Amino acid sequence: MRLVFRGLFGVATALLVLAVLGTAIVYYLAAKSLPTYDKSLSVANLSAPLDIIRDNVNIPNIAGSNDPDVFFGLGYAHAQDRLWQMTMLRRKAQGRLSEVYGTQTVQADIFMR
Repeated sequence: MRLVFRGLFGVATALLVLAVLGTAIVYYLAAKSLPTYDKSLSVANLSAPLDIIRDNVNIPNIAGSNDPDVFFGLGYAHAQDRLWQMTMLRRKAQGRLSEVYGTQTVQADIFMR
């Protein structure tokens, strides 16, 4: 009887270690995929300095001296936050979702074309 409990304890411990390890791997991969907001970037085509400052919930505040530069900053902030979503919406509008998702979206691609 004692041998059975020791075996069950070993299995439970192994499952717990695997669960903790799996959670740590998922957390690492999720954190790695987030954009880096606190970096400085130099862009050649801007006519004046542009600041994109994010608050504590990462909402961008864009400050620039002219409209084209501010619009560039807005596009950069959108791409930094939602590039995957913008790419998928573009593929949906072009009828090219099947290139990513396979045969599951063929009917949607046919409808959009």
